[in-house]
Amino acid sequence: AIIGGRLMLRIGYRPTIIMELTFMFVSFVILSQITQFTPRWVLLADIGLMGAGMGLVVLTLVLATQNSVERNQLGVATTTKDSSITVRTALVSAIGPTQALLIVALSNGHVENRLLECPKHLTLEDLGATNESLTIQVVGKDLKSLTKSKPLAAENPVRDKLLSLVWNHLRTIAKQLTRGKLITEGEEFLFSKPEFQRDAGALSELFRQLDETDVLYDAVSPKTDVVTIGKENRSEQLHRFSVVRKGYYIGGNEIGVVAIVGPTRMDYDGSIPLVNFTADALSRSLTRFFG
Repeated sequence: AIIGGRLMLRIGYRPTIIMELTFMFVSFVILSQITQFTPRWVLLADIGLMGAGMGLVVLTLVLATQNSVERNQLGVATTTKDSSITVRTALVSAIGPTQALLIVALSNGHVENRLLECPKHLTLEDLGATNESLTIQVVGKDLKSLTKSKPLAAENPVRDKLLSLVWNHLRTIAKQLTRGKLITEGEEFLFSKPEFQRDAGALSELFRQLDETDVLYDAVSPKTDVVTIGKENRSEQLHRFSVVRKGYYIGGNEIGVVAIVGPTRMDYDGSIPLVNFTADALSRSLTRFFG
């Protein structure tokens, strides 16, 4: 990061990005030529070159976006997530008369456990039927589809109640693992806007609430509308702001969002093309190397 930052200051964003993409291209070419007889130091050097390119190209693009907006309007958020992970195993195991353990194993090797309070009159036969339903409805599905899915109705009320309980935990797990990381930069520059200078204390409290809740994450999550202004935002806390957003992809899979959050009178003519350009550039670069 230190080297990348100094390169950007010396030669600019475009040459730095081109150089980083070149690193990645060369590393993938070398990787395609590696055999069982290739010395270990060649493999390690190639991995280092690949990591340098991958680690810096996204950072450079995000910094270029942030620094292309006027300092008194800056409010940028990006999210990254991995929604292509699939469920390898999902089962419920009894651990007592009133409790059971939900075990979910994912395709990336990650395992999640959740303790369940079983409904009354639950039998081992009910557990077996529930596990059969999970195998049919859950195993092989990706996490993104699970966040919006609903269980099929069970044959009796006890099984139906257990399946609904399990599904609530599955959706929670899927949302947590696909949420990704929210990165914000430049909130302090919004204080220079006239509409916020008169009520700086309230704005500070608002930013504190946004940091502690999912409001900002939900606001920049993908929506049909590229721009939401003022009261078009679902959360009342964001009625004084506008959000310009666009998702970026690897192939056809959305993996994150680039967004600018600012006052309702922000420069839309500049902000919308900027967000679109950055998201498209990220999509092209990531698809080229990982698609």
